[in-house]
Amino acid sequence: MAPISPELVDRALVQIRKRRANYDYFFERLSSPQWIEPLRANGLFSDPPATEASDGGIRAQAWPPSEYLVRVAGQAPEEVAAVILGIDTDNERVHSDFLDAATELPVPIARPLILREIKWILTQEQFYFGLPEHALKLMKKLVDEGEGGLALSIMRALFRPSKRAEGEAPIDDESVSTRMSRWEYAELLSSATNLLTQSVPLDLLKYLTFLANDIAPKPSADVGPVALDLSQVWRPRLEADQRNDQDTRQAVASALRDAATTVRTEQLLTDEEVLNTLFAVNTPLPKRVAAFAALEGPEPSPSDLSRVLVDKSSFFSPEPSHEYRKLMEKTFGRLGTTEQQTLYSWIDEGPDLEAYVSASRERGETLTQVDLEEYAAKWRIRRLHLLRAFLPPDRMLLLSSLVGKFGESEFITSFEITTWWGPETPVELESLRASTDDQVVELLRGYTAGSSEWFGPSAEGLARTLSSLAEQEPARVSALLPKLTSLRPIYSQWALIGLTKAVQDDEPLNWPPVLDFLQHIFQSEDTENVGADDDNQGSWPTVRREAAGLLETSFQKRGSAVPFEARASLWSVLENLCTDPDPSPAYEDRFGGSNMDPVTVALNSTRGRAVRAVVAYALWVARSQEQSAVSFSDMPEVEHLLDRHLDPASETSPAVRSIYGQYFPWLARLDERWAASATTRIFDDSVLGDAAWTAYIMFCQPYESAYRLLQQQYARAVEHINEQYGDWNWFGAGPDKPAERLSEHLLVFYLRGVIGLDDESPLNRLFRIAPIAIRASAVDFVGRVLEDNPTLDDATTQRARAFWEWRSSRFGNEPAAAKRAEAAEFGPWLASSQLDREWRITQAEVALNTGASFRSEANALAGLRDLASSYPTRSVRALRAILNRATKSWIVTANRQAIEEVLRLALSSDQTSATESAHETIDWLGSRGFHYLGDMVRRRPASDTS
Repeated sequence: MAPISPELVDRALVQIRKRRANYDYFFERLSSPQWIEPLRANGLFSDPPATEASDGGIRAQAWPPSEYLVRVAGQAPEEVAAVILGIDTDNERVHSDFLDAATELPVPIARPLILREIKWILTQEQFYFGLPEHALKLMKKLVDEGEGGLALSIMRALFRPSKRAEGEAPIDDESVSTRMSRWEYAELLSSATNLLTQSVPLDLLKYLTFLANDIAPKPSADVGPVALDLSQVWRPRLEADQRNDQDTRQAVASALRDAATTVRTEQLLTDEEVLNTLFAVNTPLPKRVAAFAALEGPEPSPSDLSRVLVDKSSFFSPEPSHEYRKLMEKTFGRLGTTEQQTLYSWIDEGPDLEAYVSASRERGETLTQVDLEEYAAKWRIRRLHLLRAFLPPDRMLLLSSLVGKFGESEFITSFEITTWWGPETPVELESLRASTDDQVVELLRGYTAGSSEWFGPSAEGLARTLSSLAEQEPARVSALLPKLTSLRPIYSQWALIGLTKAVQDDEPLNWPPVLDFLQHIFQSEDTENVGADDDNQGSWPTVRREAAGLLETSFQKRGSAVPFEARASLWSVLENLCTDPDPSPAYEDRFGGSNMDPVTVALNSTRGRAVRAVVAYALWVARSQEQSAVSFSDMPEVEHLLDRHLDPASETSPAVRSIYGQYFPWLARLDERWAASATTRIFDDSVLGDAAWTAYIMFCQPYESAYRLLQQQYARAVEHINEQYGDWNWFGAGPDKPAERLSEHLLVFYLRGVIGLDDESPLNRLFRIAPIAIRASAVDFVGRVLEDNPTLDDATTQRARAFWEWRSSRFGNEPAAAKRAEAAEFGPWLASSQLDREWRITQAEVALNTGASFRSEANALAGLRDLASSYPTRSVRALRAILNRATKSWIVTANRQAIEEVLRLALSSDQTSATESAHETIDWLGSRGFHYLGDMVRRRPASDTS
């Protein structure tokens, strides 16, 4: 085909520049790749339309040139890839075209483009125009061509929870924020999981396990024995008929369940690999998934069953998960005799009576010896019932004897009942919806509980139905609110809960009646639970707490359409809520401390929630102003209130003070002058200041703007790093977590170039005085940053290298335990592909020479697999050292593919030292029982000593 003549190009350019219609027509009809270079040379690929933001939303135009590149990508792959890599744009529609073009390109040519798009996807706060669908198409192509690892990288970028920009973060951390609609997130996550399960089963299962842990809610004292991920609260059962995948956590839980089930039923992984992966995160949900998956597919071996069932925390839990109970009931007989005897011995051991007595005493109850005997007996009855199908005669006799004396007792877990189903309603939602407003009010006014049974029809059940109506028809129920003030407070409480959920979904409220209602909720005098409903403890103080929550959520959400002209009325309500006595000092003494951290107390108390709402109000006012710069001079009421609650003579609550720390970056963004002047008051040397600092360090990202104001506080925190701030239990993270977070903040500032490693640096000081565990976690943190961010710029990567070299250069002066603890965290570094290959293998040898056992063997072995083709001898020797020091017997099996690849590459090397080291390692592993590795080589004759 003849090349495009310059004259033809010139004529085309003249025509398409005359009017938009010519431009669109030209590109729509264009299908020849010969036009790529002439168009590029004349700048036709250099001006994609930018994304436009306005009060009406986000606008991104389609771009005909990128659509043309998609059409010709298969005909001129190298030219198309080169042109796209030269285009810089923030337009999501254009990036969708880039993904479609990559789908048409050969993978080797598309790889740089795909990696760039992954980096771009990671930077986006929201997807508005369907890009995730295009990403899924590309993932399918990659899987079909054997590039499951690259497809998983896209999945990781696409489904991470959204980053919250400084000054724009929603204050309510209870819900998971994603960058697409919840429905789209759920559907695409399910599709991506199904797509990748066959291709990269182990890596996918690892990713979903850690994603589930990442988005798990923070626990509070209200959930009792359920720890860490609270999964029994929001997902009492994992069966398919319990799914509600339009909730993000439900979607992730279902994806993890489906992946684990599929890899078992299709035997894509060994049970040992599945369990090692799920148990890598020590939280309840993966354990529940393991129990669920064990009942699907082939029978697990007794040893694998034992790992799931002979788990003391699950067995002794007052409310063992549904999946654990079901697996126990069906498979106890498959356990070995030793494991069965262990479970019997636990039943004989009985419950922790001291903890039971202590909990009862806190509730003001006095227990007799008879009470304790009955509690212990029923505890044993419930667990014997789990094993009933397999009990020997003596245990059956024990069960019969206990039941005869104390009566039957079953596991009825509170979360499966009260949270999943809730109390029964006397009127169904459709009936309530069909009633007129007056009929609804009269029904609420005249209802009396019709059943004395637990979870039978009740006022709470009716109130929950009203809440569902409020969630679905917020404008209607908004108008009803003023009429609810004369009714039982339970109806107002649940109406507000439903309206808050509607606002979270960006549904608008009918604000005039809402404001009328809010002005009336202070007229009730029942500050000590007077007027509580007999069947649920609903009260006007509880209504006021829910009102604070509604305001906080409404100020954050644009869809709620809070009228700015109602600012004075809204502030009046807020100001009143901020005088509420909840939380009282007695409440914080009882429920705070090791039971509940200050931020959680604030979230669950009226005054705490109201002060949080004040920050949301201030951000709302700032967004509503037309001028770009807003300060507290534009909202003096906020400054006055914040100053008042910052005065320890007026406000003694650590929970309230913690709010100042948790939202310090946003307060500074609102008014840096005020923040600078208030810093020493917020973070003073007191229990209140400690609450603020730990809330800041635990909840805030390391913003450079905040660091400029808090350098003295960071330095002070480093000096006190060996001390524990208060006795607060920060969502079960352990007493070292604030110190770990401090080190992570400083490391981020270092990686960004804000601080250095010189003697005056707070990071240098931290490593001089911090405990060994904190220093080791810091080394691990930088390694994880490298591993999780494969597209870091060169300057950041060089700083990371300098950090490791700084630490390793001091190994000679450190005690053995200290240097080994830091060296043990080199696993993620070894797996980081952006670090120089020679540097990685050399530094791995430095770390191993300390005698350290790598804590993350999987990362280290994956890194060696990557390096073995270039450094076969050194990689095999490092492999031998890692496996020789591994403390867990399953490490070889769990990492079999990586180990075999290192050995295979060494055996095929032309280096004699590499092949000899590989043979020696295979023999050594065979002596430890891993005989299957012997099949990799033909055994040498016994006389061969070369």
